Formats: sequence, structure tokens, C-alpha cells
Amino acid sequence: MVGSYKDFTCVAYLNKDMWLESILENRDNLINEIDSIVESLVQYKKSMGNNERETLTKLLREDELLKGQIDG
Repeated sequence: MVGSYKDFTCVAYLNKDMWLESILENRDNLINEIDSIVESLVQYKKSMGNNERETLTKLLREDELLKGQIDG
């Protein structure tokens, strides 16, 4: 998701009906994206809990590359 949670909720607040339709029409893609985000967060949580510096570094590098691809 691009932007912050605050940005997302602000936009959703402006037109709930439009967002509801958009969410329901795109639910399969959104569910896949949410699953991907949750999986990534679980990896970070596990690595932090186990004090795995190398794994955290790898995750941060991967996310940096992904952000670069998204931003162009």
C-alpha cells in the first residue's frame, strides 16, 4: 500500500460508498496484497524476536529494492 494508514483512512472517510464498491470489486487482489503484507510483518516479527540481525538486514534490503521498483 502506498502512503500511510492515516492517508488511506482520510481518503476512505471522504467517500465510503465509493471505497466500499472498489474494495468489493477488487477483493481478490486486495486479499492477496493483505496476505503478502501480513506474511512480511510476520517475518519481521520473528526475526526481531530471535534477534536475527542478518535476516533483518536481508528483509530491509529486499524491501528497499521493492520500493525502488515501485517508485521507478
